[in-house]
Amino acid sequence: MNFVRRGLLMILGVVCLLATPLVLTQPISANQTDSVAITKVLFGPADQEFVELYNPGTTAVDLTGWQLEFLTKQFPDAAGQPTRLLQRFEGVELAPGAFWLVRHPQLSGVVAEAVFTEARQGGSLANSGSVRLVNQGRQVVDLVGWNGADQAESAPAKAATGLQRCQQQDALRDSDNNAADLLDSADLLPGVLVGCPAPPSPEAPPAPAPDPAPSPDNPEAPNQPINPCQALRFSEVQPQADQSFIELHNTSQQTADLTGCQLARGDQRYRFDGVEIPAGGYLTTMLTGSALKIPRRGATVRLLNSAGQLVDQLEYRTVPKGASWSLVDGVWQLSYHPTPDGANQAQPERPCPAGQTRNLATGRCRKTPAGQAAPDRPCPAGQTRNAQTGRCRRQAAAATASRAACRVGQYRDATTGRCHRVATGRASKAAAVRRLAVCRPGYYRHPVTGRCRSTRAIGKLTKPCATGQVRNPATGRCKKLATKTALKECPAGYQRNPQTRRCRKAVPSQAAQAGFAPIEAQQTAGATWAWWAVGGVGLLAAGFAGWQWRWEILQAIRRLKSAVTSGK
Repeated sequence: MNFVRRGLLMILGVVCLLATPLVLTQPISANQTDSVAITKVLFGPADQEFVELYNPGTTAVDLTGWQLEFLTKQFPDAAGQPTRLLQRFEGVELAPGAFWLVRHPQLSGVVAEAVFTEARQGGSLANSGSVRLVNQGRQVVDLVGWNGADQAESAPAKAATGLQRCQQQDALRDSDNNAADLLDSADLLPGVLVGCPAPPSPEAPPAPAPDPAPSPDNPEAPNQPINPCQALRFSEVQPQADQSFIELHNTSQQTADLTGCQLARGDQRYRFDGVEIPAGGYLTTMLTGSALKIPRRGATVRLLNSAGQLVDQLEYRTVPKGASWSLVDGVWQLSYHPTPDGANQAQPERPCPAGQTRNLATGRCRKTPAGQAAPDRPCPAGQTRNAQTGRCRRQAAAATASRAACRVGQYRDATTGRCHRVATGRASKAAAVRRLAVCRPGYYRHPVTGRCRSTRAIGKLTKPCATGQVRNPATGRCKKLATKTALKECPAGYQRNPQTRRCRKAVPSQAAQAGFAPIEAQQTAGATWAWWAVGGVGLLAAGFAGWQWRWEILQAIRRLKSAVTSGK
């Protein structure tokens, strides 16, 4: 009976166990991947950049080991390596409802908890890209992409310089769609959440209208063909307040019709109607006063066909005043020589102000000298321009002809046009001798110096030298004539130097005279190295013996020292 009861109880337990649903519990990690969100991204202009994080949860999140990374718009894989590391978190804990901001080091006026780890001059972010937050396990916590980014949640958001996540009914909007969750905003306030715009009120569907006639304002009309605008490309853009323009280039060999083609920036549009560009030609569109605005501090402008499809896209940075962003030889660059309706020209340097020229060595503008300020201006009458200095100088010939004759005893210098005395001027010596006064009796005028000299010097030159003397032709003086031809024999122990002919002490012989002719011994290099080798081996042997018998040598030195000390 007990056996039957036990069997029934066992069967009843198995049935109850099979009827009870199986519930498995999994521990929740402290780092909730959906509890931290990227709320704001400011990506320009230039280095005006920051990224803000927010914890909308009810518990603190430890960010140790997490990373905030930037990805370029062509980034191939969201799980790959980042393009640029913005921040690596160590010992950071984000409290519930708290914000955490990281900024570019050059951004001023914004209080942030940290700066970018990899900061680039001119900006670490781009007009098209993504910012992602990954935890210590390389799992993507949040991803925000904008404009032309390949990495985004569902679709990238559209923004000019910044975007922010809005709050709807006290809850952060996060539908995993960047285009729907993030708003385009240029004025971002850190630490503040903005409300989401109210959805449009539902209205009754309008009555069906007849098909509209084709027009530029309605490119999707069923009866209007699509203009592909494929031959058009951006060529130049000048974002200035008073003279903004965009230049398009027709790259084809046929006339291009721009009807329906559009220039777009964000939601702003400029539509062409009835405009054509000849083959290979250019068209400049002035945007002043139109609905399309292009800022000077950088933006992204798109060229769309009549169906709104992208044909070309232009992204530029800050353009200084008076310059344009031009395509020159296939390279986009700044040019200070805008060329609307024409081929672009490269001029990377700002033109010098009026009255200044650029130094080719330093590249700086320097004030032009007065003579060079207007090189095309003719010089006044009686002056010519110096080819080296560019200054006007008085003509010497004209000045000489118009001046009065020099006084007696003077002549006019052909170079300077001035009168000089004949005695100190540059006239010929013959003219100087003719015009100078006659020397007094007993003197004559020297033909080289033009000075009067005593005739007694001539007498000295003509007077013969004394007997036994001869006149030196170089100095004109009489010198004693050497008559001795035989030299006196040197004393014993001296010998005569054949060069100076003086007696010098003889060097005694060091070897006895041999009965045969001595033979000079020549030392060979092999013998020299052999002696060096013998000496080296001897030194090594002496060192080895000293090391082997060092103890005996020390004992002998001590005994000798003791004997000397005891003897004293």
